Amino acid sequence: MGILHGIKKLNWLFLSMNRHSFTINGKSENINGDDLEAVAQRNDIQDYKSLMITTRLAYSNNRCTSLLYNLIKLNYQTMNLEEVLNFRRSVRNYITDKDLDTEKVKHCIELATLAPNSSNMQLWEFYHITDRELINKMAHASLSQPTISTANQLVVFVTRQDLHRRREKQNIEFERENIMRNSPPESHNRRIKAREVYYNFMIPFLYARFFGLLGLFRKLLTVSVSIFRPMFIDSSEADQRAVLHKSCALAAQTFMIAMANEGYDTCPVEGFDSRRVKKLLKLPISAEINMIISCGYRNGNKGIWGERFRVPFEEVYKKL
Repeated sequence: MGILHGIKKLNWLFLSMNRHSFTINGKSENINGDDLEAVAQRNDIQDYKSLMITTRLAYSNNRCTSLLYNLIKLNYQTMNLEEVLNFRRSVRNYITDKDLDTEKVKHCIELATLAPNSSNMQLWEFYHITDRELINKMAHASLSQPTISTANQLVVFVTRQDLHRRREKQNIEFERENIMRNSPPESHNRRIKAREVYYNFMIPFLYARFFGLLGLFRKLLTVSVSIFRPMFIDSSEADQRAVLHKSCALAAQTFMIAMANEGYDTCPVEGFDSRRVKKLLKLPISAEINMIISCGYRNGNKGIWGERFRVPFEEVYKKL
């Protein structure tokens, strides 16, 4: 009940005589500040903290928004997945005098490595930036966007196709032991051989590059085979770059969900000068920036630009 007591105080100080938009149990309602406690006490609301976390707030008073948001963060319990996804917003303005726990952010990056990725190649790197001077330089390279300049920390997601041979070797070494530990003895030789063929021949064939010529050869070969039977045909060098970025984006999304679960805010950023960012991070030419994710605590309604817009679900859901 501690959060209700705090809500009552905020209600009395800031919310009286104002009406605000809430999403409660999937329905949008306009509620007077004086009625906030009564809403939280409704029989169909079981978890007051979850109610406030998943509620979309549209306050005109930014001070009130910030105070209420901080109250929620101090009192929130572990959220379920739906609550975490509703909590996560792309935040474009952060509180600048409140620091994140660097070790918790690092742990969220570690959780991001659990994301699914193509052939388990894990051709990614994560650059965790906590130095304020470097963040300022990154902001300049990111077109001076407030989501970068006000961020407490940054995480840069990078693709590394040039590491494919190292990852192939690591996968083979792991799979040999994995099969010996977890497969029936009669299957050991067959399964190990299959993994060796895959990582010693198929993966190098797909990831090798030579001025686009190898990609063109792969494309011609796979398209020709597909005339006679189903075949993977997205095999050009551009296609493989897309595969890398899709895998890296899955890791980035996993990171943002993990951060939301900690009560931290993030924003994925694609508007930046990749040449300048790569120079700041001292990346090799073959590395590519997937996205920059800013991290911090949202600055009230300034950080989230009001309510979240999504097209009607029926417009994008196709049941076959």
